[in-house]
Amino acid sequence: MNYKIITLLLVFISTFAFAQDDWKTLEKDNFSLIYPSHWEYSEKKPQPSVKFLLFAEVESQKKDFFRENINLNSESLKGQNMSLSEYTKISIDNIKAELPTANFISNTSIKVNGIDVSDIVWSNKFGKVDLKFRQFLMVYKGEAYVITYTATASEFDDYGTIANTILNSFKFTK
Repeated sequence: MNYKIITLLLVFISTFAFAQDDWKTLEKDNFSLIYPSHWEYSEKKPQPSVKFLLFAEVESQKKDFFRENINLNSESLKGQNMSLSEYTKISIDNIKAELPTANFISNTSIKVNGIDVSDIVWSNKFGKVDLKFRQFLMVYKGEAYVITYTATASEFDDYGTIANTILNSFKFTK
């Protein structure tokens, strides 16, 4: 019995280690991050503030018709001398104003690669689709950055490990 458990553990560890080797590095403007090679990178900009989009594999939408994704937005704060906590409050207030039914799950202050980050998790229903979001808000050199992981509420945890790796790999390079 112990041999089976050890064997399964070794298979899991080797699978995880192999999966980590199959990642790409995205270096753009003044930042970098890593993402799985089976995810799709896009520079299509639904809004001018969007720096990039990353989409989970097409198969991710088979069950729920939604493709999990990560995007990065930026906003100039020049002349505003705004702190991260002020920017976070304004961002949350804006979400609440636009989406009064939004459910805020957590808002914590963390450090990622030496960067002060507001880590916000919230959800909202859009039509018949329940979406859940994890956002890292950052203020850096007069600019605000928001990197957002979006998934259906039912698959949020399924893609959580990958999303966390991507989010936690974000760093400023300049």
